[in-house]
Amino acid sequence: MFVPVSCTSCGKPFQVPEATLGRLTPCPWCKAVVAALPVSAPAAPPAAQAPPEVLSLDDAEPNPPKPKPEAPREPREPFRVSPRLVISLVLGCGLAAGGTVVALRYGSGHIADSSWSAFAPADGSFAVDLPGAPVAEEVPANPPGSVGPGARFSVSGWYSKTTAWVAHADLDPALVAKMKQDSDRVLSAGALMAERERERQRLGGTVTSEVPVRLNAAWGVELEMTTPRGAAAVWLVLVDSGPKPRVYTLGVEGRGITGKSAAARRLYNSFRPAQ
Repeated sequence: MFVPVSCTSCGKPFQVPEATLGRLTPCPWCKAVVAALPVSAPAAPPAAQAPPEVLSLDDAEPNPPKPKPEAPREPREPFRVSPRLVISLVLGCGLAAGGTVVALRYGSGHIADSSWSAFAPADGSFAVDLPGAPVAEEVPANPPGSVGPGARFSVSGWYSKTTAWVAHADLDPALVAKMKQDSDRVLSAGALMAERERERQRLGGTVTSEVPVRLNAAWGVELEMTTPRGAAAVWLVLVDSGPKPRVYTLGVEGRGITGKSAAARRLYNSFRPAQ
């Protein structure tokens, strides 16, 4: 059930679900985030009723006059609806429905398909789809995993309340040389575990699921976490061959995010390291 509310910023009315009353919600007109307060109309005062007239029995007329026949009424013109009124009603209903959808998806973790676009760093070491233009930041070295410094590229959405990112850290050349004789992948697993712990600490999360993944010749793990901001789905991929031996970290964090979420699958499936 939808309830009419009024924007406390621009004063225009719109509708929200009854469960949203009292919560912050974006105004579909001015985009301000305001409290959804119901619009209440003041009750009209009851009309004063005149006391009934009391007649004496002596005042009653023995033979009341017969009512005069009414004159024939002229036929009324048929009611016509103005086309402008119809257009205004249709537009109003459409705006109200659109505003409701906007309010319901605010902060839901949903990322629109139109937001995604291809991204590649300046060195062309990989390509991936991200939901917007990313912000770059440096990633320090992680000595426990024999991983050097790198970079992270992240995109945060104010409407979806999600953050998507891809990061890389260069593997130590001495470690890469040893990995060629590491048939049991003990060294590779150590590097991945060190990056896994670093990412968990960065997000302040708790790992709830961990499964191995393969990406052509590369391999790694897929994690699901609960975080203070909702949940996160993270890929850790170790690429020990090619021009840039690295550990890559890809992830999406937000409300309701899992490894099977559309955003996580779009990020994972679009990732292509240079060969």
